[in-house]
Amino acid sequence: MWWWVAIAAAAIVLLAAVLLSNVRVLVKYYREGENDEIDASLKALFGLVKLRYKVPTVELKPWLSGIRLKVAQQESSDALPELDFAREEIERFIRRVRKLVVHMKNYKQFFAGTLQHVHVEELRWETRFGLGDAAETGVTGGVVWGLKSAALGFASRWVALERRPAMQVTPVFNKPTFRTDVLVRTRIRVFRILLIGTMLLVRIFRRRGGWIVWFRILFGRAPDNRPA
Repeated sequence: MWWWVAIAAAAIVLLAAVLLSNVRVLVKYYREGENDEIDASLKALFGLVKLRYKVPTVELKPWLSGIRLKVAQQESSDALPELDFAREEIERFIRRVRKLVVHMKNYKQFFAGTLQHVHVEELRWETRFGLGDAAETGVTGGVVWGLKSAALGFASRWVALERRPAMQVTPVFNKPTFRTDVLVRTRIRVFRILLIGTMLLVRIFRRRGGWIVWFRILFGRAPDNRPA
């Protein structure tokens, strides 16, 4: 029967390896002039799971009307589908998210505790800009540095930064221009995700009527309360 012991030991080692493995997320954001691009990728289970999505353009329609996105999955060369989000849809989505959040027990502590387990392996934020006037560009450069420092200081209170963030501000004094590049590389262990999911369920059920609200919003209908 020794082979059963070997199989059980191998299964335990494999399970431990999976639980201790990392889910890595890489997000890149680029903006130049009126052009935007977001590139997000996820890797898990030692690279066996890979996902990647691109949003090449974010076109703000008359801003009260809504947002139009063009989304490309992976490296597809097909025409980009357009996703239109009317203002009413965006407002409805925000209301639903708020409703989900408030129907959790101690939601502020939950989010703060969750973010503490997110490790930022790399953070780069580069900005190149010019206003056409050298004096105005120089003054604005100092303001941009201040805003970046404040934003990174705020972020460091919530997530674990594994290395010093790389920031760069490059003034262009001879012409109007704007370009910014942001890269964020994060990781979180699989067992942490499972614990977070478990704690989320606990907090939902501890809030009076919380599971009913979550069920209705996520599944679009009321739960069946009839006895089995």
